[in-house]
Amino acid sequence: MTSPLALRVTEAVSAAAAVLQVQAITRLRLDRAPQTLRMRIELRFASVPVVELFRMVSGDPRVDMVPANLEAVRFPLTSGPGTSFTVAFGGLRPASRYWYRITAGGGRVARHGALIKGWAATLDRLVEFDFSVATLLMDGDGGSPGEVQFYAVIYDEEGERRREFGDRESRSDGGDLPVSPRYIRPAGPPFSLRGAPDDLTLLCGADEDDQADLSFGLNLDIGGSWIPDTPPAGPDSGETENHDFTYAVHRLTDLPGTPGSTELTPVLFRTRPGVLAFEAVWSVRVSVFDPYPTPREVIPRLTPRQRLLAPGEGARLRGPDRRRHVVALGLEGVRIGSGRPDREHWRLLEGPRRARVLLHAGSEGRLDLVLWDEEGLLYGLLDVLGSGAGDEPVEGAPWIRLDGPFIAPPLILLDSKDQLQLFAIDHHGSLRSRPLDPEPREWRAIGGPFRGNLVGWTTLEGPPILAAEDGEGRIWVGTTTGENWVPIAADQHRLVAGFGTADGAGWLVATDDEGSLWVRQLKPDSSWEELGSLEKAPEAPHDALQASGCGDHE
Repeated sequence: MTSPLALRVTEAVSAAAAVLQVQAITRLRLDRAPQTLRMRIELRFASVPVVELFRMVSGDPRVDMVPANLEAVRFPLTSGPGTSFTVAFGGLRPASRYWYRITAGGGRVARHGALIKGWAATLDRLVEFDFSVATLLMDGDGGSPGEVQFYAVIYDEEGERRREFGDRESRSDGGDLPVSPRYIRPAGPPFSLRGAPDDLTLLCGADEDDQADLSFGLNLDIGGSWIPDTPPAGPDSGETENHDFTYAVHRLTDLPGTPGSTELTPVLFRTRPGVLAFEAVWSVRVSVFDPYPTPREVIPRLTPRQRLLAPGEGARLRGPDRRRHVVALGLEGVRIGSGRPDREHWRLLEGPRRARVLLHAGSEGRLDLVLWDEEGLLYGLLDVLGSGAGDEPVEGAPWIRLDGPFIAPPLILLDSKDQLQLFAIDHHGSLRSRPLDPEPREWRAIGGPFRGNLVGWTTLEGPPILAAEDGEGRIWVGTTTGENWVPIAADQHRLVAGFGTADGAGWLVATDDEGSLWVRQLKPDSSWEELGSLEKAPEAPHDALQASGCGDHE
């Protein structure tokens, strides 16, 4: 999981990537189980992501994300470059936290650093075992009292866990059959295993003390030395110097991994016939819970309102009637399709050729297109779908020439009066704006000169905010009214995005020469912070129990 601010940064970069062509994650979904983390990753541009997983030791990503703590790495090379991937990490420790780092190339602006860094935790699993009675089928102590002790042993991936149940009692009538063959469960809670892995091996065994006739009640050998150190392959029986023993084995595999409690089918342990034999029935309950609750959708699927399409690219959106549409840019012009693979229908929108098109999907399904041709001239096609008139483009809708030339992709923002405003930087570096409507209008200069990327965002109150680079190591921030431009030192950073928060604060997002993300709040005393420094791991919940075994041999 990322911190709220780090998540906002990632969302802002992903939305800006649609126009600035910076590689970004448009969706990150995390499915968790006690021993597995599965990630669904969607990228803005085709690439092959590299996903690294590190053990969390100190809680500081700068200290923990080093080669010595690397748990595993995934890079799906066999599938080739793409925009959608699923990677999985198995064999992890239950109820444990891990750092992850996702890196990918692609896009016009190279990003060599991480697209996102965060943490995730596996789920915890509690397995409880219980029984009501164990029935002794054969007592091997002929002619003298027999003393039988039952054992429960649980083998997990970390080694042996064991628990005894049932006191030693005399149960023989002097022959080979017991007088009281049923051993009642002693008082106390069921024995359990916390932090249980996906697979367990269960052993239920019995031990008869043959030295009782000579020891006069003194326990010279407590028994249990016959218990295997590793999970046995099957049932067995035999004898030691002073004891007879027998046991049966059961394997539990693929234990439930989703939150909740599940009662498994009772397990019957029945040893093979021999000097000592018994049968017992265990009940098994599996409970899975989340000691570190985190959202499943780390980054919900982002559908930015603006996309800049190059020839050969397309974008999907919903129209005013909630039907799907596809906008694609080819060498012959802009086409709009029905988005139905089984009966696709395309309509060509006549207009300038060999260009890039900026599409803006507004509220209630409105679609506006701004075409930026190879000479830097802008053309607009407004309300393409007719604001609810139907699922087809409006017949005969003309492209409106919006002048130019402009040296950078345009930007569309909604002002406080719900009017779309178009912003672009001309070949002199002047930032200009005009309403995006069919009326003939003059472009208004609101700042400059600028030579780099242009970003902006709307605010809850007041005009939208703009930010642009001047090419001389500064980023200028001001409003769309052209007032209050304030310089901020770029410090060798390249502007890629900006966003505002609910409290009215504004933030800039930039990359450095290594491709790492940096953020800075719009305050005079603020400085650039590397994104990784914002991602702190939470403390363990106070009521979260530590993973533990079912107890030592008593």
